[in-house]
Amino acid sequence: MNSHALFLPLLAFSFSIASFASTTPVVTVVSPVAVSSGGTNNIPYDGPSPVHFVGWATSADCPRGIRAMSIYSSTGVLAYQTRSSFVDAQLTMPPGSYASIVQVTDSCGGRSSVSLHENVQAATGQIIVTQPISNVAYQRRTWPDGKCECNHNL
Repeated sequence: MNSHALFLPLLAFSFSIASFASTTPVVTVVSPVAVSSGGTNNIPYDGPSPVHFVGWATSADCPRGIRAMSIYSSTGVLAYQTRSSFVDAQLTMPPGSYASIVQVTDSCGGRSSVSLHENVQAATGQIIVTQPISNVAYQRRTWPDGKCECNHNL
């Protein structure tokens, strides 16, 4: 038997094991700003606290799935963690500027992250009406018979 004929299948098998051991999960964040794996969104979130974080992760290379998603409000400061592939968290953050990181770890040891920037404002106590007409005073009165009298000219 040719020694090369035996060597090539073993070489291909060793590469497939090595590629399986190294996984890279994908993380997508849609709030407070949109960004995907390895990316940084340089357009900061400008708004009040709490800051609403929404995102999810997948790992096509790891059959055991996602182990955890973590939100770091700054380098090394863990603000939130879930043992899930989905995060939906309202984080209370004092006013200031933040360079937060959303990191995902899969069950095969792979990691991925995204960087976000937040400028958290002090709460003003002001209510901004976005529906039906932005920033116009609005009143809704429901009568005992269930009919609605809606008036935006107060």
